[in-house]
Amino acid sequence: MGRHAYLIIAHDQFGQLAKLLHMLDDGRNDIYLHIDSKAGDFPEGELRAAAGRAGVFFTERTSVTWGSYSQINSELVLLKAALPGRYDYYHLLSGADLPLKPQWEIHQFFDSNQGKEFVDFEGPVFRKEKEVLLKYYYFFQEKVGGRSRWLDALDQLSIGAQRLLGVNRLRRVQLTLQKGANWFSITHGLASYVVEQEPLIRRMFAHTKCCDEVFLQTLVWNSPYRDRLYDQSFAEPWKGFMRYIDWERGAPYTFRLCDFDELAGSPCMFARKFDSRVDEAVIDKIGAYLDKKSRKRGEADDILE
Repeated sequence: MGRHAYLIIAHDQFGQLAKLLHMLDDGRNDIYLHIDSKAGDFPEGELRAAAGRAGVFFTERTSVTWGSYSQINSELVLLKAALPGRYDYYHLLSGADLPLKPQWEIHQFFDSNQGKEFVDFEGPVFRKEKEVLLKYYYFFQEKVGGRSRWLDALDQLSIGAQRLLGVNRLRRVQLTLQKGANWFSITHGLASYVVEQEPLIRRMFAHTKCCDEVFLQTLVWNSPYRDRLYDQSFAEPWKGFMRYIDWERGAPYTFRLCDFDELAGSPCMFARKFDSRVDEAVIDKIGAYLDKKSRKRGEADDILE
């Protein structure tokens, strides 16, 4: 079986993060953690102890603001830290995610689909109304992040002025735009390609808004890796990246204990989101469920031996 790198972006809830690391703990895995610099001190020893078999590595810490280029940058920081390991797959997760399958099953799935890229796409065509996210310069987005009304107002004034001046950054773009969720499971080849494209990524997406959901999809769609996508049907929203996210009940919905059977029955490898402040019991039940499946697998292997 191949080796996998888990790339995790986190900023709080370190007790919950430790439980996630325990669920990812496997000798075939290494775990790379980007902890937001705004989070201050964090329990490094506790997090390392949560994964005794996997390697645990902490990347350079940067400040991440919702909807800004800093989100893209944190993903690039993680990819650059992990690339020397030449892993079969690189999985991007947040600290609010959990696996829905034990590690042996996750490895088995990706081994059987070796070479496929797991990237989400919203649909076959980029929605015209979303072009506003890239056409103009959002000079205050790195500071706004949806938190400051007056800075947001300044950004909107700036956008209005740019419209009057005829600013359109997309005139120089010769790529077909695409959009989807930013979480992914990609091969070493694609991970290397993404890092190589950093100058283009910065030129196109610095001072844009929410383009962490655009940059990877656009790169893949305009590259040979498009032909390696696991799913291009767009028929089922989870299938392209094998993640279960419920956008019908929330933005996204935070899973609770009452959702356990639904989660356990999902064909997806991972799910989000979870929050121990909302319902810690579902996190613990999934952890116990995965441990039980792993023990059963181990017992079966012992009998076969």
